[in-house]
Amino acid sequence: MASPPAQPSPCPAQTPEETILQLALELRAARTEAKNHAAALADANNEISMLHQAEREEQEKQISQVDVEREFMETMIRELREKVDKLKMEKGKLEAENAGLKKKLGATCDLEVDGSPEVPR
Repeated sequence: MASPPAQPSPCPAQTPEETILQLALELRAARTEAKNHAAALADANNEISMLHQAEREEQEKQISQVDVEREFMETMIRELREKVDKLKMEKGKLEAENAGLKKKLGATCDLEVDGSPEVPR
């Protein structure tokens, strides 16, 4: 006859000291895991902070560049307005000089662009 299969012996019950030791090991592992997660979160927060700082610096750089360009354009506009004003004054002087020359030449004779008098018909 064959003998019945061997039954595994049941696990002996843990003593209170073994239970406490097991729980302490699990708590230590959980604390270590929590510290690792906290360190990973801190690293992620630092990286986010660095990215935000880089974004702020880039925005400040762009704003500064726009300010420089705006100042340049304002200077150019002011200089062009001054040139236009000078040209208007010069035009007024030339028109006054032209009117004086027309009076000297008489009402029937006008000056051409090249300076030669136009012959009346």
